[in-house]
Amino acid sequence: AQAGALVTGIDVAGRSLELARQRAAAAGLASRCDYRLMDALALDLPDATFDVVACVQNGIGAFRVDALRMAREAWRVLKPRGLLLLSTYADAVWPDRLAWFEAQAAEGLVGALDYSASLAGTIVCRDGFRSTRATAQELRALGDALGVAAQIEEVDASSLWCTLRKPASSSVVSTSTGAADVPSNNRSPSP
Repeated sequence: AQAGALVTGIDVAGRSLELARQRAAAAGLASRCDYRLMDALALDLPDATFDVVACVQNGIGAFRVDALRMAREAWRVLKPRGLLLLSTYADAVWPDRLAWFEAQAAEGLVGALDYSASLAGTIVCRDGFRSTRATAQELRALGDALGVAAQIEEVDASSLWCTLRKPASSSVVSTSTGAADVPSNNRSPSP
């Protein structure tokens, strides 16, 4: 938004959206940002809407959905030649990631951390929230499932970024075909 783009942000948590709206307003960007309560698996948006779709950090591991289904829905709303950007945590960022979730817990956005269950890249909260991360191999599998090569880059020893470019003549990828070896967190959301 600071560079002049229009931004649409989605989340299933109304409180997170309200915080995003407050921050956009404080930065003078509210007129360029649209935040919507929406499920990433069923976007209430037309096909080929966006030039770029970004699913950052917790999106893959915290949506509590199958990453392949989420990527296919993002692919549907992406314009031809558009970019799908996915990021996940790198191994080296574990202490900072714990601190981030502690801060979210302090704001009431997630439950208190269950430190005894949080290990090997997975954060577990006492309210049942669980956040995993994807490996480079799993991100490549998402690209394979979409029929494109994934470009993977580790940034600042904190994140793995996956860039997938939609071909100019791409059709919408079916959400019902095949399975790939990609991260999945299929448990039901906490009430």
